[in-house]
Amino acid sequence: MGTVKSFNGIFAFLVLQFLLLLLLELTDISLFIGEAFSFAGPMGMAEHLLLVSAILALLWFAWSALMEPVEIYWGTSAKVRMRKWMLPALLAIACMIAATAAVVLVTRRASPAGVESSLVSFALLLVPTAVTALLLVSALRRWQAINSGIAIMRGALERTGPSAGLDRVRASIDWEDSASSVSVRPNPQGFTFAGLTARPWHDPKEFAWLPAFVDAVDDLRAEAEAVLLNHETRIEHYHYVGLDGDFWRNFSFVKRHEEVPENLALCPGVAGLLKTIPGYPAFRDAMFSILGPHGFIRPHRDVSNVFLTLHLPLIVPPGGHIEVGGIRREWRYGEPLIFDSSYAHEAENSSTQPRIVLLVDFPHPELTKAECDWIRASKI
Repeated sequence: MGTVKSFNGIFAFLVLQFLLLLLLELTDISLFIGEAFSFAGPMGMAEHLLLVSAILALLWFAWSALMEPVEIYWGTSAKVRMRKWMLPALLAIACMIAATAAVVLVTRRASPAGVESSLVSFALLLVPTAVTALLLVSALRRWQAINSGIAIMRGALERTGPSAGLDRVRASIDWEDSASSVSVRPNPQGFTFAGLTARPWHDPKEFAWLPAFVDAVDDLRAEAEAVLLNHETRIEHYHYVGLDGDFWRNFSFVKRHEEVPENLALCPGVAGLLKTIPGYPAFRDAMFSILGPHGFIRPHRDVSNVFLTLHLPLIVPPGGHIEVGGIRREWRYGEPLIFDSSYAHEAENSSTQPRIVLLVDFPHPELTKAECDWIRASKI
């Protein structure tokens, strides 16, 4: 969604809350003067107070759930103010108004109690309304700062010209400005392992076991071609909700930490090399990943950050790419790519031929052996 759109959503919710609180106060005033507006309806005073209390409680739950987005897209100071002012005010006033409703129900008093209770509700609602107004002022300043900062960053980028080397800068600004829907933040789905280095792309030179794969790329390609020619029935469709067709298929060697012996036996070169990767077979997947002609895999994130992903291109027609965290790379025969699939990523094969890579989701290199063993036992 991007920083701008995310913050705009928070800001809009804050504005709606302010208007809702004003509406509730107007209702209290109308009940006090005995001229109930049409939106007040035929409710009794106790029911009205319980409704107000329920609305405040729902707002408390909503903001409690929004604390992390508030910190990410607004700031830590805003989160602190929310927890210090907004949440206590909403919860305390909700409880007080609910208690007032209980008094009305117990005493069973009619209009005089209604008049008094509406005044109590009106006075109590002034507290969260005032807090919301103060936060709106802060949010407006933040909105101005975000847009001003983006303008400065884009201006600096434009002055440098379209020279190479600024792809990461451009991707980061596009996410900040919500000009791109591809997030540059890791934020993995599901389980997040503490303390692991997170970046979209990793340098293949950092992995000592990888040169052996590159040296054997011709043999690995031959095994992939043999699978396509002789073992089509063992190739499976990859099921993923972001697909618009059945063009993504796989020939698996490891599935969720378990070897597929029949397929490993058909590709001894792959089988031998996979065992050289630290943590084997604690892999999420290892496969020939086959992306059919004109295939497009929509942006998505993989579950957890405990794996990195290897793409070793084996059959690579022109016109294909993979994009991770807004940074695009093209597949080139025999040139490995390693990325963190907990970032939003997508892939496209715009050619008329299938694209095949050896794909391996292997344990993050900063994990210890004991941690890898735990990951395999946990079936992450």
